[in-house]
Amino acid sequence: MHIHLRDGDIVDGGIYLTDGQALAPYLGSRKNGWVNIVNAVWLREGELHNHAVLQTDHVVIASSSHRDFPVIASTQNSVPRPVDILLEDGTRIQGNLHLGQKQRLSDYLAGCGTFLALLDATRVTDGDSLGDVAVNCGCVKAVRDAKVFAGARPLSPMQHRAEWGGMRRTPRASDPVRATPVNSERIHRATGEIDVVTPAYENDRRSGAAPYVSPAAPDAGSGVAVVERPLTDADARRAEAASHHWLSQLAAEAKLNPADPRDFDDQFTLDDLWYSIANRNDMAEGELAIVVASSYGLDLADLDNVSLDAVRILPEKIAKRLGALPLRVEDGKLVIAVSEPESLELEQQLGFVTRLGLRFVVATPADIAGAIEWHYKELGGGR
Repeated sequence: MHIHLRDGDIVDGGIYLTDGQALAPYLGSRKNGWVNIVNAVWLREGELHNHAVLQTDHVVIASSSHRDFPVIASTQNSVPRPVDILLEDGTRIQGNLHLGQKQRLSDYLAGCGTFLALLDATRVTDGDSLGDVAVNCGCVKAVRDAKVFAGARPLSPMQHRAEWGGMRRTPRASDPVRATPVNSERIHRATGEIDVVTPAYENDRRSGAAPYVSPAAPDAGSGVAVVERPLTDADARRAEAASHHWLSQLAAEAKLNPADPRDFDDQFTLDDLWYSIANRNDMAEGELAIVVASSYGLDLADLDNVSLDAVRILPEKIAKRLGALPLRVEDGKLVIAVSEPESLELEQQLGFVTRLGLRFVVATPADIAGAIEWHYKELGGGR
């Protein structure tokens, strides 16, 4: 292991991982944050310690010295997202995060656990290759999608230091490229706040485009204009089908713009609707989760606080099929994260399998899917 600490020191040493175990979830799952290290050397003092116990809260970046084991478990349907990360000490690193299909960067950061896995990382100031690294989210100040300001004029070292650690909030008028509209969000985590900057959609409300209104809900008095381009028959058919879904009806009650049928096909999923409704309302899917939770009088799921004993209660195949993740047992009830809290069938199936009383909490489908992959890997492949 090669570990960079918050005080600037570096520790080289070894840890014990089971075959196929990934570094980022391992560090994030240590009991009370303690990790055992063998043959540890603090480079500042140069002395060998046969055994040491280190607090993961003091770790900024960790990686394999020989790059011979993974920092994240391989997940199906993940998509690499190039990002620029600003750490609390001003260090900038670039690399790729692996997100679920259509998952927003802010949603990923809100629920990725204590450590995020950054692949093919490099340090911006000197171009030093770091390889695949686990980054402590508590040390992250901001994350910028690499598409923002892509192609902008390179900055001098002085400009890098002067402009938000080199991560500019807005492009300069003198840049030789068209200003890229951006979304700027702040993610609140138990470990601190992270500023997230991503490209804005060209057709969202802030760039002047009228949002789409489903023909199934043409509220003439709402003041929302219908997009001028006519929908195809297939679009209208999907819009009609989507309008009867509970999430579409909940969005209508909350006076949100409906899903755009051009975002999905005839066999649309719950994940498709979450994405499209959030997209059409210029909001993160995590914000839509707040709307859903408040509508049902439920709490938001804390996917950073998961008991593996609770995860064991529900077989992995069923968790994936139902889109549900057990978080903990509390007052004799299983607290379980779902994205479909209105489903009586879901409640009945979970009650039958777990034989416990249930208390639902709400998270997005993408966040639940990612957390299921993460935590069942910790159980050695689940059941």
